[in-house]
Amino acid sequence: MPELQLIGPELTHALRRVERRTTSLVRQARRWRNRHGVTTEDVQLQSTCGYRLAARIWRPSTAAAALPAVVWVGDHQGGIAAATHPGAPLTAADAAAAGFGVLALDLAGRGDSTGEDDHGGPEHADNITCAVQHLASLPHVDPTRIGLVGLGLGAPVCVAAAASGAPVAWVLDWEGPVDRETLLSVCPDAPLGVDDAVWWSDRDTLGQLARLDCGYVRLQSEDDHLNTEELRHAQRALFAVSQRHNPPPGAWFQINHHPRGEAPARPLWLSPGRFSAGRAIRRKLVRLATDRRPGS
Repeated sequence: MPELQLIGPELTHALRRVERRTTSLVRQARRWRNRHGVTTEDVQLQSTCGYRLAARIWRPSTAAAALPAVVWVGDHQGGIAAATHPGAPLTAADAAAAGFGVLALDLAGRGDSTGEDDHGGPEHADNITCAVQHLASLPHVDPTRIGLVGLGLGAPVCVAAAASGAPVAWVLDWEGPVDRETLLSVCPDAPLGVDDAVWWSDRDTLGQLARLDCGYVRLQSEDDHLNTEELRHAQRALFAVSQRHNPPPGAWFQINHHPRGEAPARPLWLSPGRFSAGRAIRRKLVRLATDRRPGS
């Protein structure tokens, strides 16, 4: 939809609102049709420092073997509400219906979890790691096939968790901001504008991408859902993972549907819109289902 900017931003926003509403209606119909195919369970986790973390697990009702699994961090505040939001390109229940065990949690200081909001810093990265460890302990989950899914503003904390040692096979990043500039352009009123180098170093997604020892998939449309006509952050992410010297043996990267390890100067961007994003995320999850954690 970048060409719509020539007509006017009002039309672009109106069309996006219509698409979100249509997506919501389609998802509600799909959820009703598949209501007996997915089992949900509310659980309570504990962070390393002792915060109580509200979480929910989805899995296929008919699963007979150890499943691949994901920790699901939705857009904006993330959490259970974002994982179930009907306007999301894909929900946790959709991923479970596709054959995954899925865990979404309210990060510390958000939703029904205790603690203080860390704004995507070390505490939230630890929360994600604790969720991975919980998934790995479940009898219906294959602990070597756990990944992280971060949608939009949920992506940076997934990258941070993987970079800090969460035992995962891969991270899937859908249009997440990767640096201070992009974060502040998307959330100008959020408490992210502190001029503190140490504070920002804990949230430096580009630096964390360079430290990943697992797979990294970036899904990006030609019209970013958070920041229209903004593709520089996707290109910066691609540069960060493709220019590493002596990356770990299990590290690999992929942009959209290009072959793994290919860093094209002009990537083939996904078609814009929530429907296109949902198809791309689902398709990528199916492909990632067989990937195992490096060294396992």
